[in-house]
Amino acid sequence: MAVLGLTKLQAVNRILHSIDIASVTALDTSGSSEATEAEEILDRANTLVQSWGWQDNLTLARTYSHSGGTITLAADTLWVRSAGTDQHRNLVLNGDALYDADGDTATFSANVALDRIRELTFVNCSPKLKELIAAWARLISHRQKRADSVRDAMYRQEFAQIMSMMERPRQAPLLPDVNTLLSLTVSQGATESDRRR
Repeated sequence: MAVLGLTKLQAVNRILHSIDIASVTALDTSGSSEATEAEEILDRANTLVQSWGWQDNLTLARTYSHSGGTITLAADTLWVRSAGTDQHRNLVLNGDALYDADGDTATFSANVALDRIRELTFVNCSPKLKELIAAWARLISHRQKRADSVRDAMYRQEFAQIMSMMERPRQAPLLPDVNTLLSLTVSQGATESDRRR
C-alpha cells in the first residue's frame, strides 16, 4: 500500500534531527534507543493532536445502538459529544462505554446520536495531519532534550504555520488556544542555552 505524505520513519527522523541525533533506517519500536523514545513521543503527539478533531477522524451525528442497555464504543474513540435529537444530553466516555453524566447512568433504553473523534494510525492520517503531528512531536522532543531558544522559536513557528493551514469541520470541538499550547513549557524558565550565557 502506498503511503501518502510522511511515513512514520520519516517523522521519527525529523524528531531525531531536532535533538541532533542521526537518522535511523528502521523503527526500533520495542527497543530502548533514542529512536524508540522519538517514536513514543510521536505516538503521544498523534493521540493528542487527533483528539482536537479533524476532517480525517471526526464523524458527525452517527447513531449508536445499545446492547443490553450498554453502548460500547470502539477502542479508538478519543472523544464524544451528544448530537442530533440527543444534543441536549451530557454524554461522555467512561472507559469504552457511554455514560450519561446528567442521569448518572451507563444504562440506555434507546439508541443515541453522537459526534465522535477516533484515533487513526499515523499511516492512515492525511498528509497535512501527519505534518502537524510531526511538527508537534518535534517541538515537544526538542523542548525535553535540548531546549535551545532559537530552535524552539523555529519549531513553534513551523507548528503554528501548519496549524493555520489545517481545515476543520465547523462542528468540531473547540481547539485549544495555539499560543497557550506553544508557551506551556517555555514559561517554565530559561532554557539551557539561555542559562549558559
